[in-house]
Amino acid sequence: MRGRRVSRIAVHPARQREGTGQQLIAGALQYTRDLDYLSVSFGYTGELWRFWHRCGFVLVRMGNHREASSGCYTAMALLPMSNAGKQLAEREHYRLRRDAQALAKWNGETLPVDPLNDAVLSDDDWLELAGFAFAHRPLLTSLGCLLRLLQTSELALPALRGRFTEKTSATRSYVPHLNFQAARCYWSVSGKRPRRRCSHLMMFALSVCAIA
Repeated sequence: MRGRRVSRIAVHPARQREGTGQQLIAGALQYTRDLDYLSVSFGYTGELWRFWHRCGFVLVRMGNHREASSGCYTAMALLPMSNAGKQLAEREHYRLRRDAQALAKWNGETLPVDPLNDAVLSDDDWLELAGFAFAHRPLLTSLGCLLRLLQTSELALPALRGRFTEKTSATRSYVPHLNFQAARCYWSVSGKRPRRRCSHLMMFALSVCAIA
């Protein structure tokens, strides 16, 4: 799959809101016939997103911490250019809709998507949860699947639930406890099929906690 990234569009303030930016994007599309998508990353504001949306872009990512330079959350959007690009944009937009509740809870802002109230853990969720329990994925990239796991589990899990309440990144010494509770929760809600894998996660998390 091939794509290109729009680095920046700059229009003089006196000529903004005249459609110049959209014309620039339309002109660029004439030279991208062999691509699957265009992508763009930007500091999210409602006004900026409305511009990219008018250009045909689909929102697929929303950051979970504010950038120092802009004070905004980083957003990513895709403009599909082929069937493969369309499938990619639809898949990632669906993922964002599934994670919208967790991101809104963490960021304190409502995402401009139709959120899915879906607590069912998908195959991708199980892989991401295993990655977090193995300490291969950081907390901030696992918010959606962790929230769905917590919604599914009846365990207390004060470290994990408290982390969503406090909305802060865990210190290095505290991370193993989050990994352990994720593995414990994983074990409690998983069926017989993944339990063989989960036993290894539990052993790993216990060993990490013992070392920390």
